[in-house]
Amino acid sequence: MVIATVLSGIIQVLVFAFVPFIVYLATARRQRRFAEYIGLKRAPARAAGWGVLIGMASFPLMLGLLHVAGAADVLADPASQTGRLRELAEARGVAAMLFVAVFQAAVTTALSEEILFRGFLAKRLVSRLGFGAGNTLQALVFGAVHSVLLTGTATETSGPSPAVWAAVVLLPAVQGWLMGWLNERLAGGSIVPGWCAHAVSNALTFTVVPILI
Repeated sequence: MVIATVLSGIIQVLVFAFVPFIVYLATARRQRRFAEYIGLKRAPARAAGWGVLIGMASFPLMLGLLHVAGAADVLADPASQTGRLRELAEARGVAAMLFVAVFQAAVTTALSEEILFRGFLAKRLVSRLGFGAGNTLQALVFGAVHSVLLTGTATETSGPSPAVWAAVVLLPAVQGWLMGWLNERLAGGSIVPGWCAHAVSNALTFTVVPILI
């Protein structure tokens, strides 16, 4: 299980970095290294600290919105990420679940998505459209991508409630904007602060929820 988790995480990072790498080879390989092109470099401690705080604040906000919508039980669904982690804890123990949860939170999801959305998409859009428009557009795309998590939640007569949409789509869009702002305005283009925010938010969701539900 541990080896499979690590391998799947590495594969996902490589898949998400594929398009950025191809564009880098075609347009920027003579100017700088790939890590610098996507912003994978040291960030000021202050910016990384703000990232951690944003990640910590996002977790209770997401739970609160789902609770208001009466949809918090979606986190216990066996088909959900947190539901699968709960089953892992019951089958292999809490220690195994915590390792898998933290790795998936920090690497499989956070690192891969930050490379693609903030390291590649945001930087290209900001360079073409300016910070305001470029960062907002990448945040909207980031939020829209999360709408796939709502697949299957609609009933025959009505779709997800506004609070569910806010928790699953609007909140990630706001997070995406803040992470882009942290990276470009406070960290000199480093994606590390956004990675910290994303990883902390996911790690809290992936570790706390399976234990509580």
